Amino acid sequence: MTTIRSALLVTGLTLALACVAADLRPDTVFVEAGQGKGSVDAASIGAGWQWAWRRRAQHGEFTGATEAYLARWRAPQKSGRESFDLVAVLPVVRWRSDDGRSPWYLEGGIGLMYIEPRFRTARKQFTTNFNFADTLGVGRNFGARGQHELGLRLSHYSNAGLKRPNPGQNIVRLHYGYRF
Repeated sequence: MTTIRSALLVTGLTLALACVAADLRPDTVFVEAGQGKGSVDAASIGAGWQWAWRRRAQHGEFTGATEAYLARWRAPQKSGRESFDLVAVLPVVRWRSDDGRSPWYLEGGIGLMYIEPRFRTARKQFTTNFNFADTLGVGRNFGARGQHELGLRLSHYSNAGLKRPNPGQNIVRLHYGYRF
């Protein structure tokens, strides 16, 4: 494990312990698995913190949460597959119909991510380690209290044109979450 990867892991664990110590325990934990163009595989583990904010609109209800996750991407290289570790934080807004009572939801969010080493494949390469993470998704809650959620997310990672080239990477992810 490289020094930077070790530092990312230690930082992530330190932040998680600090959140627990400060009583900032997450409301939700989740795992995700997906794949993107160019045979890029992705796996994530994360946590979410629900906001107190709620807005009724369009016969539904908007709610929000902040999500943080650690992920590993694996991409083909000329000499095999290489791993890339990333950390991301993003606010996510969800909309539910039926004045917020529907188990189905639509969601979207834009946040920040850091990837190490800088993402590159035989066909593309990012020019920055810091990038934006945009997510759109659809999902459904189930269980006696609606504590389980299953969703499908399309995420786009890029530097938003701040530095060229900016090829971006799209990843479709299957999302499973558990709300405490």
